[in-house]
Amino acid sequence: MVKDSFFSDCSTYLLMNEFAEYLVGQTNVLNMFFKTLYIS
Repeated sequence: MVKDSFFSDCSTYLLMNEFAEYLVGQTNVLNMFFKTLYIS
């Protein structure tokens, strides 16, 4: 039982991590997009 909850916690943590990295990547793309808009 303990092992099951441990693995589910790990997978949830990994999913959250990937989602956070995805969000960071999206904001980086948006920042670059706006910077190019301001420059031009």
